[in-house]
Order: sequence, then structure tokens, then C-alpha cells
Amino acid sequence: MDKPFTRAEQENLQAMKKAVLKARARVLAKPHKRLEIKTDLLEVVEFVLSGEKYSVRTTDIREVHYLKNVTRIPSTPDFVVGVISLRGQIIVVIDILRFFELPGSEFSVFNKVIIVEKGDIVLGIIADEVTGVRQIEQSTIQPSLSSLAGKRARFLRGITTDGVTILDVEKVLKDKDLLVTEHVED
Repeated sequence: MDKPFTRAEQENLQAMKKAVLKARARVLAKPHKRLEIKTDLLEVVEFVLSGEKYSVRTTDIREVHYLKNVTRIPSTPDFVVGVISLRGQIIVVIDILRFFELPGSEFSVFNKVIIVEKGDIVLGIIADEVTGVRQIEQSTIQPSLSSLAGKRARFLRGITTDGVTILDVEKVLKDKDLLVTEHVED
């Protein structure tokens, strides 16, 4: 059996415990280095169309797909590429450049469709290539250039310092040119 501690040994143990607890308290009392979390970041998906870089907030994107099985629709504006069926939902696909009244480009199965959505409105935007996801400090976003004339300027959130145009999806989806206001009789 173990022999009980003498009074001197017990006092020594108590003193050691006290010293350890004081040392621990000193360490814990030191201020911690705080991890800086930037809250003004805007997360976007970047894409290229006709050599120009664009981006859309990730919160506005539902998914990205290859452009395939597009059904063209007669008597629609030239910016409407057609419609696709995605898991049973019919989605209108547009050429954002033609929507901005800029020269469009030709498309192939190598193009991507960025499916954007706000509320119950869903739309596909053509992209030549999706280059990735990126975080941008909102303080570095410049307002749209005054040199951007025409329709395009009112649909932009701004431009990054490296020239990426940030689209305002909500404004695009609410534009009157995308609303169907006519009914065609058979």
C-alpha cells in the first residue's frame, strides 16, 4: 500500500498546484490574437463572354450547366437564345451581350449556361467559360464607368480594379424587355 503524504509533502503539493494554476491563469489572461474576418466581401462566379470578363454574385446563382439541347423560339428578341429543359423546368437562355445591345457571339456545346434566380424568376445566361469563384472587397468595386453608354450601364453593380464587370442580376431579371406581354393565338 501507498504510504500517506506527510504534512510537509501535502503543503508542498498545494504550493505546486497553486503555482501551476497561477501560471495557467497568466497564460489565459493574455489577449488572444483575433482572427480578422472581413465582412465586406462579395463572393462572385466569374465568366468570360466574347473575351470580356463578367461576374455574378454566388447568391444569385442556382447552378451552371453545359449549353445543350437548346430549343429556339421564333418571334423572340435576338438576345433570347432559346429555352432548355432542366429537370422538367423550362428555362429561357439569353445572350447577355445582345441583351445589352452589343454584338453577340456564336455558341456551341462548349458554352456554359449560368442559371440565375431571384424569387420565382429563373433565367439562363450564356458564358464561353466559367473561370471560377472569387471574393472581392466591396470597397474596391468601382461604380460603372460613365463611358458605358446605353442599356448596359443600368444593369451593372460595378467594375473591379482588374476589369471584371459585376452584373446586377436582380435588375436584369426585373427588366421589362424580359417580360412576356403578348399572347399569340393559334
